[in-house]
Amino acid sequence: MSLQVRRQLKRKPEQRFSTMLSPPTLLILSIALGHLASPQFFASQLLQLVVHGITYALYALLPALAMLRVRRTRVTRAALHEPFYMQCYLASPLAIALSAANLLAGVQVALAMLLTGLTCCWYLFAQIALLRRLLDLPMLVAAFIGISRFVIATLIVLALMDLLGSAAITNIKIF
Repeated sequence: MSLQVRRQLKRKPEQRFSTMLSPPTLLILSIALGHLASPQFFASQLLQLVVHGITYALYALLPALAMLRVRRTRVTRAALHEPFYMQCYLASPLAIALSAANLLAGVQVALAMLLTGLTCCWYLFAQIALLRRLLDLPMLVAAFIGISRFVIATLIVLALMDLLGSAAITNIKIF
């Protein structure tokens, strides 16, 4: 997908992503898909959708910023465009699978934990492969960047949840 993003971004603005979903749109739809499957979807989940949107955007934004840093590129809207779009495609399956695990947790906790673990492992392996390929990094450096950005994003999400109050009080689940 990263090569497809590059090809699309080289096109004229009015022709970009004309035959496919733009990466941020795909990420937002992935988050919404997880909520549509919830039995309480129509029970005022706007705040939850906003929080999840911010949450999953962090899993795309932080690695994109790291890619710019490795390239020693100044962070601008134009410079961030390509790496963020690539990362949105990577974060979309993460959003779908973790939303499914969240729904599953109410029925089968062990299976939900397994799905969460497998999803996080897949995301990290995919992230490391992407960083290695696009930035021509050694395995350990790519692994450090990928894992550290994942941990930082997760810590920010947990801090955000703490700021909003406990999940039981606000009826918000992290994933």
